[in-house]
Amino acid sequence: MPRSQQGRAGNDKEAPTEARRGRRAAQEALPRLSKKACSTAKKLLQDYARIYEKAVRKPMPRKLKEKLDRKRKAKTITSGDLPKTC
Repeated sequence: MPRSQQGRAGNDKEAPTEARRGRRAAQEALPRLSKKACSTAKKLLQDYARIYEKAVRKPMPRKLKEKLDRKRKAKTITSGDLPKTC
């Protein structure tokens, strides 16, 4: 038996399991974003206060900033949470 196949006798690693198939299908279903689009999204979700102040020319309301800070810290912030001016 060739050396490359010695460790494979009885080993079924090549056939994907059900979990691997499900994970692969989920990954294929997600749209692929460019690096630029990803960095823009990160910037919006991390630097929302600076971007808001730049667009509106006044500081972000304290309550809104605290709410967004809590969501960012909990890692549950989404683009829908941001004000439309961002």
